[in-house]
Amino acid sequence: MDTAATVTPTAHFDRHYQLHLKHLKLKGLQPKTIDAYAHAIRRIGDYFAHDIDALSESQLTDYFSDLIGTRSWSAVKLDLYGLKFYTTHVLRKPWVMPHLIKPPKAQRLPDIVTVEEAQALFAATRTLSYRVFYFTLYRLGLRLSEGLALKAADIDAARSRVHIRDSKGNRDRLVPLPDATLTVLRKFWQVHRHPELLFPNRAGGLAAAHRAPSPLDRGGVQITLRQVALDCGLKKDHSAQPAPQLCDAPDRGRCRFAGGAKNPRPPLHPHHRPLHPPHPPHQRTGQHPHQQFDEPLHAALGGRQMITLARIISQFESDFLHQYQAAVLPSHRQALSAMKRCRTTLAPRMLAHCGACGEQRIVPHSCGHRNCPHCQHHESQQWLERQLKRHVPATYFMLTFTLPSELRDLAWRNQRTFYALLFECAWETVHTFSQNDKQLQGSPGAVAVLHTHSRRLDYHPHVHLAMPAAALDAQERRWRTKSSKGKGNYLFNHQALAKVFRAKLLAAITREGLALPRLPEKWVVDCKCVGTGVKALVYLGRYLYRGVIQEKDILRCEEGRVSLRYRDSKTGKMATRTVSGATFLWLLMQHVLPKGLRRARNFGFLHPNSKRLIALLQWVFKLPHATTNLDESSPALAVSVLRRSDANCAQAHGPSKPTTNAG
Repeated sequence: MDTAATVTPTAHFDRHYQLHLKHLKLKGLQPKTIDAYAHAIRRIGDYFAHDIDALSESQLTDYFSDLIGTRSWSAVKLDLYGLKFYTTHVLRKPWVMPHLIKPPKAQRLPDIVTVEEAQALFAATRTLSYRVFYFTLYRLGLRLSEGLALKAADIDAARSRVHIRDSKGNRDRLVPLPDATLTVLRKFWQVHRHPELLFPNRAGGLAAAHRAPSPLDRGGVQITLRQVALDCGLKKDHSAQPAPQLCDAPDRGRCRFAGGAKNPRPPLHPHHRPLHPPHPPHQRTGQHPHQQFDEPLHAALGGRQMITLARIISQFESDFLHQYQAAVLPSHRQALSAMKRCRTTLAPRMLAHCGACGEQRIVPHSCGHRNCPHCQHHESQQWLERQLKRHVPATYFMLTFTLPSELRDLAWRNQRTFYALLFECAWETVHTFSQNDKQLQGSPGAVAVLHTHSRRLDYHPHVHLAMPAAALDAQERRWRTKSSKGKGNYLFNHQALAKVFRAKLLAAITREGLALPRLPEKWVVDCKCVGTGVKALVYLGRYLYRGVIQEKDILRCEEGRVSLRYRDSKTGKMATRTVSGATFLWLLMQHVLPKGLRRARNFGFLHPNSKRLIALLQWVFKLPHATTNLDESSPALAVSVLRRSDANCAQAHGPSKPTTNAG
C-alpha cells in the first residue's frame, strides 16, 4: 500500500504551512508582513478545505469575489500576495495569474485635525498613559508602531531629537524633539520609571509599570482613540497616527535617516542623554528651556498656553462686581481676592531648598482657598485616605438627592439653613429605610458630600451619599449586610426614597418658617450600585476642594468672552459653553459656600467617632488596613504626579522644602 495516499489534506496543508512560515522568516520580511501572509494562507486553506496546491483561476475568482464582499481591498491584496508567495516559494511553481484582481486606484487626502480638535482629543483622554502617547505621536508625527517601540534611550535631549529605530523599510531616522514634548515625556517617565520602555504596558497598573515586559497594547491604543474621537463628536476617520498639525510640529524636511548613502551623517552616539538630566549639580553651567519643570503635565498636553483663573479675575473683576453687585456676598469677594493673588507676583514668597542637590528657588505662596483650582491638593488626598480607612466589607451604593428647580432660588437666599436641611433630610431618609428594611434592620453609615453645580456650572444643589449596604444593630450587637440575590444590585426603591425625602424636606422647611413656592409632585432621587465604593469616593473628593472647574477646561478668553469645556450629561460627549467674562466669574462664585459651612459630612457608623468600631469590623473580617490601589484617574495620583511644579528642582528630585519667607 502507498503510504503517501493515506496523508489527509489537513496534514499535508499543515506541513506546507510550516514551510511557508520558514520561507517568510528567511526572506527577511517585516513581522507584520509575515503575519499578514500567514493569515492569508490560513484563510484560503479554510475556504478550500485545506486543498490549495492546485487551485484554478475560476476557483480563485470565486474566492476573491466572496472576500471583497466582507473585506477591504487592502485585505484582498494581502491575500493575493500571500498566495503568490506560497506558490512560488513553497510549491515551487510560477505565478501565472498576474491580472487576477485589479484594485481601484484611489488617491485620498488624509484627515487632519485642527489645533482645537487635537486639544479636545488630549483633554478627553482620561488615562494618563494614552494621553501622553497620543500627544507624542501628534507632536513628533510618528506611526503607531514607531511610538510603541520608543525607548528612553532614544531621546536625545542634548540635540533635541528622537532616534526612530527600525521604521518602515527597516530604516532608522531622526525626528526633531520640541522642548514642550520633552518636558511632558520627562514628567511621564517620572511616573512609571521603567528602565527601558517609554510607554510600558498598563496591565499591572502604575504600581507595576516599571516591571512591564512589553509596551502599550496596540489594540487598546486604537480602540481608545476611536472612542475618544466619538466622545468628542469628531466625524473624521481618526487613526492612531494623527497628522502633526499642532504648534511646534516637526519639520519633515529636517528628518534624517541615520547613516545612509544619501546622508553621510553618522548615527546617534549610543551614550546620548536619556530622559532625565544626567549632569550632577556641580557640572551644570545653566538651565536650558527643555530642562525646566515649570509647566504641569496636563497643561503641556494641550500644546497651548494655560489660561489661568487669576488672569480672568484680574481682567473681569470690575465688570463682575458692577453687574452682580446685588448678589455678591462677602465670601465671593474674599474668594476673588485670594485666587487673584494665588502663586503670582502679588503673593508672599518663600525660599524653597532641595536637600538632594542644594538648589534654592524663590516661589510664591498659594492662597489656600478651598475653591482655588491650584490649592488644597493635599487636603483632598487626606480626605480620601480617611474615607478609605473606614472602608467596610459591603457593596456600596451612591444615592443622589436632587433639589427641584423651583426650590433653588429659596436655597440660594438661605444657603446656610437650606444646605443643613438638605444633609439632615437625606440622612434621615436613608436611616428610616435601613431601620425598616427586612435584611438590614439597623443604623447605616454614609459619607455625604454637597455639590451645588451641574456640569455646565449652573446652580444645581444636590447631595451625594456613598453608603454601604450594611447596618449595625446596636441592641442585638449584630452586623447585617443586604443580599441582592435575584434582584440585581438593589438597595432601596428610588421612587419611594423620593417621596419620603420630599415629605421630610418640606416639613423641615416649614418648621424653619420659610415660604414654600409651588412644587412638583415628583422629585428625583437616584440610587445605583458602585461596587466597592472606591471610585465613588474618588469622584466625591474631586470637587470637595479645588473649585468646580480646572484651568485646563478653560479653552479661550478673548473679546470679553470666556469659553469652557464640559461633558454633556445627556449625550456623554464634550461640549463647549461661551459666556461673558463677568458671567463666567458668577458661574464660579455662586458655588462658593458660606464661611464655616462644611461640604462633606459623615453619618452613622462612618462618623469619625466610630473609629474603634470600624477597626473592630476590619479585624473581624480580616480586611487590610486602608490599602486600596487607586487607578490613574484618582486624586492621589494627581497629587503625586502633578504636584506643585514650581517648587520642583531642575534635577527632578521632587518638591523642594520651604526654608524661610522671602517677602
